[in-house]
Amino acid sequence: MLTGQNGILNRAIEAKEKTEEAKLKEQRMLDNYEEQITNYAGINWDLAKTNAKAPENQKEERNNGVIGIGTDGKAVNMDLWEYALLEDGTYGLNTRSYLVDGGDYTVGYKGGFTNDGRIIGTVPQYISVDNGKIFEKVTDMRETFSECEELKIAPKVPDTVKNLRSTFWGCKSLEIAPKIPNEVVNMWSTFYGCSSLTDTPKIPSKVKNMQSTFMKTAIKKAPDIPDGVVNMCSTFENCLSLNETSTIPSSVTLITKVYANCPNIQGEIKINANVTGKNVRDSAGLNVLDYKEALSNSAINGKLRVNGSCPVLDKIVEMANNPNITLE
Repeated sequence: MLTGQNGILNRAIEAKEKTEEAKLKEQRMLDNYEEQITNYAGINWDLAKTNAKAPENQKEERNNGVIGIGTDGKAVNMDLWEYALLEDGTYGLNTRSYLVDGGDYTVGYKGGFTNDGRIIGTVPQYISVDNGKIFEKVTDMRETFSECEELKIAPKVPDTVKNLRSTFWGCKSLEIAPKIPNEVVNMWSTFYGCSSLTDTPKIPSKVKNMQSTFMKTAIKKAPDIPDGVVNMCSTFENCLSLNETSTIPSSVTLITKVYANCPNIQGEIKINANVTGKNVRDSAGLNVLDYKEALSNSAINGKLRVNGSCPVLDKIVEMANNPNITLE
């Protein structure tokens, strides 16, 4: 029989699917092996820039003479990316209208996704617009993958990047976050609304802004917050699965709603934040009390002990108005 459950055609289709699946698995192994070698040996960026040529499948007229080099040291198809020259001479991976002119937000990545939820290729780390004579680094990834709901595994972020504001905002399928580069300063809303994200990356020491960084994610444990972070407004707000908190360092001057609506946090929280009950402006320009509702609607399902050097701990606990939250 040609058709039917055991027909020749069905068996041929099944065999083809298994072959394609095996090829895909083998390619993933090769990609992983190549990435390990690159991480071990490092990339000779001078050599990569010298040898870089735009790929043949880069066809858009706007990219004539444009060469992008990805995080693996290889050429990137710039047709898949929006990019703009910033005032400091570096590049951002989004439109000029958004990054420079202050227009409505746009998405920087224009490509598709693999079956396992990865982007096509790698993220540009260096860009040249004069056929490779001069390369400038990519430092800004504001909204680059905003609302890319097919993204499950974040790509490697260039080591040159400093701004990750809203980079993965609303990526509801994102399960694996990237390593955060050491130069990053701004993590405002980086993973906001990533409702499939359960684990956090390490926060590097230069980060200053963590407003809404993990808001509305499924993380279970808060990452260590480095001394130097200033803004933690709504950092973990509405993290319904969050169970374990981390110390808020003394460098922090804004903790409005930092753990608000986190019903499952319990145990101990150390708040060393330098907040005193003054009104300050958050990243969105709103005038807020520096500790308002820091623990509101939290610790509903467990006991939370509050301690630390923050001068208004008693007021934070009082404002929470929750018998489960006590001052040590």
